[in-house]
Amino acid sequence: PGVTDTPPGRDFTEYLIAVEREFSQGMRDHIRGMGIKAPVACSQASYGGAGGLLREARLDWVDMHNYWQHPWFPNRPWDMNDYRIGNTAMVREKGLGTLHMLTMYRAADRPFTVSEYNHPAPNEYTAEEIPMIFAFAAWQDWDGIFPFAYGGAKADEGKIGNFFDLANHPSRMAFMPAAAVMFL
Repeated sequence: PGVTDTPPGRDFTEYLIAVEREFSQGMRDHIRGMGIKAPVACSQASYGGAGGLLREARLDWVDMHNYWQHPWFPNRPWDMNDYRIGNTAMVREKGLGTLHMLTMYRAADRPFTVSEYNHPAPNEYTAEEIPMIFAFAAWQDWDGIFPFAYGGAKADEGKIGNFFDLANHPSRMAFMPAAAVMFL
């Protein structure tokens, strides 16, 4: 059995959830006490599993991040010369690829955003990113989508700088106007 299958494990899990909830609500109350009226979230809802969603659902909105086939680094973390990216189309996946996981973290009575989303290059199917996430977001009535990341080291040079850069990626940027209209 896992640690959380024991009475002490369940107690510890409940304690961690309570600490996170107390911190995030205290943070929001402190911000409000300074007269700041901006909406407050603590982190992406998946940080902390179901406890993360409980934490965020009591704040002003719920936010998530997700990446289809995020780069992985077999030898050294974030080694830009030694990484792997899968080369499959999300549209061919059974289920909804990364999109189904995002739906699990939506709270019915809170605005929902995805503030980081990307299908990293050099996957040959990166062009599917923009129309898929914006169409899904419109269908689900999400409140905001923020593709990650516009710009980067090579943006001024007219080159795709790394796997996340959108600014000079023609197959992704070409969909932006239509995706914005579809979402709005």
